[in-house]
Amino acid sequence: MSKFILDTDTLQYFQSGVPDVVERVRMHLADGIAITIISFEEQLDGWNAALKRVSKDHPERLVPIYDKMSQATRFMTELDIKPFTLDAALLYAKMRKAYRRSDAYDLRIAAIAMNSQATLVTNNTDDFKIIDGLRLVNWAR
Repeated sequence: MSKFILDTDTLQYFQSGVPDVVERVRMHLADGIAITIISFEEQLDGWNAALKRVSKDHPERLVPIYDKMSQATRFMTELDIKPFTLDAALLYAKMRKAYRRSDAYDLRIAAIAMNSQATLVTNNTDDFKIIDGLRLVNWAR
C-alpha cells in the first residue's frame, strides 16, 4: 500500500527534477509512492494537445513531442498507478455534489487518495484543502 500519492503537478515537478520534490520522493520511497490513473490521463491529454497543435506542413515537429511522450509514458508505468475503482467512483459522485466548484480531475484524484488511505502530495493545496478527510502535504515548498 502506498502512503503517498503524487498529484499531477508534483508528478511533473518530479519528472522535471525539481530538487525539493526529488529529495522528498527519495526520502519516502520505502513508505510507498504512487500516482493515479487520472494524472496519467492528464499527462497524455497534454501530449495529445501538443501533437494536435503541430501543423501538417511540419511533420518533423512531431518527433520531439513523441519522444518526450514516450519517455514520460515509460517513466509513469514504472510507478505504482492507482486505478479509478468503483469505490473511488462512488466517492467521487458524492464529492461532485458537495464540491460543485471543484475541478473534476482534482476530485477524482482526491477520491482515489482517500479510497487508498493515502496522503495526497500537491502544490495545489488551495484546490484540495476544502475536501473533508483528505490528507495533504506539499513537497514543493
